[in-house]
Amino acid sequence: MIAAASFTSGLVARTSGAIARGRVEYDDGMSAFRRRTVFAAPLIISLVGGCSKKEPERTNNPPPPEVQLPPPKPSAFEVEWDVRRVDAGACEADFVVECPPNTKCNPPAPLAVECPAGTSGRTVIRVAQVTPDRCGIVPKGCVDTSCVKLATPCPLPAGQKLPAKLVEVWTVEKNKNGDGGCHAEEPEADCPPNADCNPPVPRKIECPPGVTETVELKVGLLPDKTCAILPDDCTAPGCAGAKTPCPS
Repeated sequence: MIAAASFTSGLVARTSGAIARGRVEYDDGMSAFRRRTVFAAPLIISLVGGCSKKEPERTNNPPPPEVQLPPPKPSAFEVEWDVRRVDAGACEADFVVECPPNTKCNPPAPLAVECPAGTSGRTVIRVAQVTPDRCGIVPKGCVDTSCVKLATPCPLPAGQKLPAKLVEVWTVEKNKNGDGGCHAEEPEADCPPNADCNPPVPRKIECPPGVTETVELKVGLLPDKTCAILPDDCTAPGCAGAKTPCPS
């Protein structure tokens, strides 16, 4: 009886250990091979997940740097004007005024001035005072007196007007093709620096008395829009001679 109890206790102990270890043991004390299979508890892992939309990365890019343009070179001239032709042989000089930003400027009234060389209907010539009694034509980009090469008359003081003068002067000569006609050519003018000046095309004109194949005459346009033959060295209307048709 005691032996049976001891056998049973040993069997229970070995069986418990086998279950704990998850394997099968054979009882060598048993008369028949009886296999006991112990199954370990299954391990179940549940994965909980979901698809989510990836948010775009937010970046705080700084604004592009402002382009800093170099300031314009300061001008060394005390006074500058923009000269343009307003009528045949008549020009005006507008003061060059730099207005502060967002400020309306009221520049002085234009001044009367002799037309600089190269002035035409749409051409604007920059003129500057180089010395107290001398002015010159300012090429583009020029900011000091070293690049002013061509002298020109300064504008008159405010309120003064230029004396009456001949508006235009032409040289009249016979045509070279022998057709008996005449043509009128404008005198050559000094071109501003860095400017390409083309002389105007000669105009047709009725041959004034005295013009031959070897003799040419001067014809001038007077302030009243008529033309007259000019004696030598005549530069004003008061010395003009006989009237003659104007060039066409």
